[in-house]
Amino acid sequence: MQRHTYDSNYPHWNAPKSFLTSNLNWQRNWRLWLHWLGWTLPIAIGLFATVPTSAQSNTSAFSLTAGFEARRVALPERMALQHTTDCGYIPAEPTATVTLEEDFFYLNFSPINATPETTLLVVSMDNDGERFCSRGEVGQSGYWRAGTYAVYIGGATERAALTMVNADALEISESP
Repeated sequence: MQRHTYDSNYPHWNAPKSFLTSNLNWQRNWRLWLHWLGWTLPIAIGLFATVPTSAQSNTSAFSLTAGFEARRVALPERMALQHTTDCGYIPAEPTATVTLEEDFFYLNFSPINATPETTLLVVSMDNDGERFCSRGEVGQSGYWRAGTYAVYIGGATERAALTMVNADALEISESP
């Protein structure tokens, strides 16, 4: 058994060698400790501060009844894209999920500041998965049955969909 004695040449007790006292003396190697903290602390904070993307939902969901004021929906960040044969590249999650509480004789879904590469896809979640796709600067308008619809704003090409230069927002209104 090693005996613990005080050595006047060494600034602290002559304790058994351990992680903190062996080759890494806190007083003498402060630069080494600063360097160690400089890369481990941000990693530790990053591991505990992040939320998995699967737990985050970028979809805006709401209900509409007749006489509502025009509504603008900001476009979420696009994490993953899926390719469709009729409407180009769209986000994996809908831009908005809209529940129509009643039939609308005229309803307009239109991308704001759309480019010619913008695509708009409206999918009925109730009525046998009906799909309404438009490409370019026009939206979808006309008679809409009551039900729930998933609205996607994407791009004709993958590049257009990823760069998000295809539209600023989605506007839903009862006027043309």
